Amino acid sequence: MKTYLSYGAGVNTTAILHLPDVMENVDFVIFADTGAEKPETYQYIEKYVRPYLKEIGKEFIVVKGKEKINGKEVSNLY
Repeated sequence: MKTYLSYGAGVNTTAILHLPDVMENVDFVIFADTGAEKPETYQYIEKYVRPYLKEIGKEFIVVKGKEKINGKEVSNLY
C-alpha cells in the first residue's frame, strides 16, 4: 500500500515535509492545485518544495481540477 501526504502549501504541511519520522513513511506528496494560489506560493513550490522532495526521493504530484464538459472548461476543485 502506498502512503501519500496531502500538501496544502501552507505553513503546517510545509513543516511536515521536514519531519524525517513522518516523511520516511510517505511514498509521494500530492498537491491539489485549484489555480487560485498566490504567485508567490507557486514560486515557493518550484524553488524550494520540488527540489527538496527530489533530494529526499519523494515524488511530487500535482492534480488540477479542470476538465471539458460539453466543450466548456470547468473547474471541479473549489
